Amino acid sequence: MGAGGKTEDAIREAEAVAKGANPDARAWATIGLLQAKTGKGQEADAALSEAARLDPLDVYASYTLGLVKWVNGGDPVASIPLMQRLMDETAVDVDAREIAF
Repeated sequence: MGAGGKTEDAIREAEAVAKGANPDARAWATIGLLQAKTGKGQEADAALSEAARLDPLDVYASYTLGLVKWVNGGDPVASIPLMQRLMDETAVDVDAREIAF
């Protein structure tokens, strides 16, 4: 199985968590990142938007959503506030919420 197959497996596993009884923002963010890496920009945007909706304080989801929007041909200026949220956090803030990169 190639790397693409492993990524698709990871997306399926994350979707099982994300769509479970308790919707999980981090799982949606993971789905979005993996979809972005495989060139599925619209799907990535939708998954990251759901992550940001479920957890508005998740700067990882916000940053990645801004990056995906920009890379997919969106207005870079409109993406800056989404990405800036990560820069506004201190290392202590990030560690306190256990954001894994």
